[in-house]
Amino acid sequence: MDSLHAFSEIQHTLGYLAPEYVAQVEKAFYFAKKAHFSQSRLSGGPYISHPLQVAEVLALLKLDHHTIIAGLLHDVVEDTAVTLEEVVEEFGEDVATIVDGVTKISKVKYQDLVAYQAENYRKMFMAMTKDVRVIFVKLADRLHNMRTCQVMALASKRRIAKETMDVYAPLAKRLGMHNMSQELYELSFAACYPIRYLILLDHMYRANSVQADVLAHLTNQIKTQAKAQGIKVVDVSFREKKLFGIYQKMRLKQARFSDLMDVYALRICVESVTECYQLLGIVHSLYQPKFRLFKDYIASPKSNGYRSIHTVLFGPYDMPIEIQIRTTEMHLVATKGVAAHWVYKLGTSISNQQKQQDWFKRLVKAQQVCSDNKDYLSLVKHQLFEDQVYVLTPKGKVFELKKGATVLDFAYQVHTDIGHSCIAAEVDRVQAPLHQALMNGQTVRVYTDSQCTPCSEWLGFVTTAKARSSIKQFLKDNKMLTERKIGQQILSAALKIRGFEGPLSQKVFHHVAEVLQVPSSRDLFEKLALGSMKVDGAMDQYFAVVQRGYAGNECGSMLLNAEACAGMIMAKCCYPVHGDKSCVVKGSKGMEVHRSVCRGVDRAPDSAVVRWDESLNMFFESYIRVEMADGGKSLAYVIAMIVDMRSSVLLVRSVESSGVMVYHIKVTVESLSHLMLIIQSLNQIKMVHTANREIRCGLLSSAQG
Repeated sequence: MDSLHAFSEIQHTLGYLAPEYVAQVEKAFYFAKKAHFSQSRLSGGPYISHPLQVAEVLALLKLDHHTIIAGLLHDVVEDTAVTLEEVVEEFGEDVATIVDGVTKISKVKYQDLVAYQAENYRKMFMAMTKDVRVIFVKLADRLHNMRTCQVMALASKRRIAKETMDVYAPLAKRLGMHNMSQELYELSFAACYPIRYLILLDHMYRANSVQADVLAHLTNQIKTQAKAQGIKVVDVSFREKKLFGIYQKMRLKQARFSDLMDVYALRICVESVTECYQLLGIVHSLYQPKFRLFKDYIASPKSNGYRSIHTVLFGPYDMPIEIQIRTTEMHLVATKGVAAHWVYKLGTSISNQQKQQDWFKRLVKAQQVCSDNKDYLSLVKHQLFEDQVYVLTPKGKVFELKKGATVLDFAYQVHTDIGHSCIAAEVDRVQAPLHQALMNGQTVRVYTDSQCTPCSEWLGFVTTAKARSSIKQFLKDNKMLTERKIGQQILSAALKIRGFEGPLSQKVFHHVAEVLQVPSSRDLFEKLALGSMKVDGAMDQYFAVVQRGYAGNECGSMLLNAEACAGMIMAKCCYPVHGDKSCVVKGSKGMEVHRSVCRGVDRAPDSAVVRWDESLNMFFESYIRVEMADGGKSLAYVIAMIVDMRSSVLLVRSVESSGVMVYHIKVTVESLSHLMLIIQSLNQIKMVHTANREIRCGLLSSAQG
């Protein structure tokens, strides 16, 4: 690349600066070009191309000339023989302070990458407390590195992309620099997960081609209505959801691409706050809004200064479309964040800038209590997310909690046993109740007592999922243990009253639970204690198991009467009916009855032969296969005959095979003899070629019964 030509190309972006400032920027370009003269980038091009592109990013943000000069010089102290004193002499203290803030600590040897990164962050945040413009240069530097990372080795590219995604993109978002944050996220996502990125890009391209016309139609409607009511719409633009944001929502909500409603949106800018709310009324009159997704960030701005109205409409063809309404000043702050202060001296951005510098100071203060580099890196990364708080133990270990977390939440975060036995706490050396909410940077000490146990009242104030689930599980386990003891005592006492002598067998209890379709003997005891199972039934089964000598893998027999059938599952693979040679096996959903010739019985390691109660009076499901020459009236005649024989027709499916209609009819029968009688009667019908019992799912063995 011809660097002279490149500088002339970016000069048009400097048009907002006074001529004397443009001259100083040009002087800085020649200074940097001379310093980097012998250096090249990995791509093979001259190194000066990188600081030039960094300067262009800063110029597009319309930052002051000192920041753009610092962007041109940001690598000269680190990578060339130029000293910081020379920068001060040539360009002044302001520029030198910014350059020093973004210069990496490369001359000091660290034991590992963690220590190196931690020291870089410490210096960067320290410099940002003095001049926030340090981070503008750092972000622009990282943005161009990510734009050109294709030439890097795969491991290096992913390492830098991961750091960008963890630190620099969230930092840009925290500062309200939305556009830069979005691009950093997109580039990092493409570098870390290239295949996922390309797949989503293809989906986005196809969705865009379908919805563009609808959004254009909606735009014209809104402009027409706004003009009729005297509202000047300054700008309307399509806001396309970025791929990284879509990917995050798909993972968070376990949703498909097509399920996400806000892939596309309209952003509308007007001149005043009053017009924002007037326009909101217009869009709500055009299409039905989804009120649960209405958010007013004008009345309640975000912590990074973001202000806008968000609403979701059921647009044309019931397509959900997000509408964002804001003033031009709000849009400037939304896209440029703290950097908007250097475009216009906005009162809102000045206030926002002060908030961010206070936040930088808190980060610097936090490093004083983080002696471990890994803890400090964790603190830096997670401080970038607004819904988290970070507290420390007396030894300086950092713990991450959700915003609003209490002292008790902290105790459970340290360890579940500490949470269970927590009795008191100190926050910053002051005694505090367990329900006190914690703030960033506080030091928490908890006191425990092994005799203390959780109580149900704790669920009223804990906020973290870990604390809530741990308390619930403890209370449940404690209750279940008590109920099991009571249930076993009830059954044991009842057996002795009935005259049972000898020791009670846990193995027999286990088999009783299986017969009664209870997962385990412990669950059996719980049901007995709670009264959800009758003691008499459990006693009867206990005596039956003992009498059969049913233990281990020995096969026994089981009488299926009405009460027993109510607790059984009639297998859908072979559809047994009263009178079939059958077995009971333990399936995934409980005790199942299969025909003896079913392959499901062959796969079961333990089964019991069924003895059908002769007095059993209930209906069973079965299938009949009927072949006929035609349908219509013939089928109606067949169904009528089945109904006349005290059966019900539950389902009919048909298929044509070689000119013959085959019907699969699901019926209810009282017994095997009832089923055979129906089949014999159907075979007597003239238009029926053949009727027989259906073999379902191909699971019967060759010895079909």
